[in-house]
Amino acid sequence: MLAGLAVLVGIAVAAVVVFFVGRRSVPGDPSSHHLGALGWWALGLGTTGLVAVVVPLVLSRIGPEWPNLALNPALLSIAGGVSGVIVGGYALARGGSRRLLWLVLIPGAVTVVIWLAFLVGEFVSPH
Repeated sequence: MLAGLAVLVGIAVAAVVVFFVGRRSVPGDPSSHHLGALGWWALGLGTTGLVAVVVPLVLSRIGPEWPNLALNPALLSIAGGVSGVIVGGYALARGGSRRLLWLVLIPGAVTVVIWLAFLVGEFVSPH
């Protein structure tokens, strides 16, 4: 249930970024090497999602259990990954720098693939 809410939050964040940043930014020349505002937002959101997946995994290996926080890092990673992929996809659709935007999509896409694999695993072999 919370994961579904995190997906909705990710979609809402992407909608806000696309509405406020996407309307003001002019799509770049596809041959240029500039990301543009939407590309930077996609990179930031996707990287936030990936870091929120990796940091708890690393900390659980070197220390005690992850403390009970008000904001679960898993939910932050789902929202960040989903919003990063949506904003990056929108930037690609607007005709930004193709090669750079595909690279920008990697952190968000990796995060989404991790969580989709987890979801498939829960359906195949539930606990």
